Amino acid sequence: MLLVLLLALTLHACAADAAAQAEAATLADTAAQGEESAAGELTISELVQMPEHLNGAEVIVSGEVVGDKINAGSNHVWITLSDGSNAITVFAPRELEQKIEYYGKYAQDGTQLKLQGVFSFACAVHDGAGDIHATALIEVIEPGGLRESTLSKTHLALGGAGIAAAVGLMALYSYVSRKKR
Repeated sequence: MLLVLLLALTLHACAADAAAQAEAATLADTAAQGEESAAGELTISELVQMPEHLNGAEVIVSGEVVGDKINAGSNHVWITLSDGSNAITVFAPRELEQKIEYYGKYAQDGTQLKLQGVFSFACAVHDGAGDIHATALIEVIEPGGLRESTLSKTHLALGGAGIAAAVGLMALYSYVSRKKR
């Protein structure tokens, strides 16, 4: 019985690997069609799955700007673009930064952008880091903004009751331990 289960799990894992390799090969073929240096619109996750095949390709990616910007001289900034599963750093002209209203973080959704740029698996200019050199902002998909707080009076009451119970138990423990002496 155990042998049958192990065989079934092995076959399932092999099928999943074959499907992932087939998807990567399809993406590589798509990137190689037409102009050799143009891969078209991809997700950030697709870039992460097959970076060697897309090195030097002109790509279009969409995602939420997250984290903080880092100044890169007087004409450029570094931003991080996330698709929810993976993220990539983008070397962008300072003009692009002016379109970013919010950087995603706790209690805040970042501006969602669609941009075009050249993908580098190991950028020679930036010490071998994988990045995208943005060449154009295609569109601001969503401006982002502050998230509504989900804290309710019930949550506050439960938290207060928990703290009161903990303090009460500490006092009881202190009282009992002194009485034993």
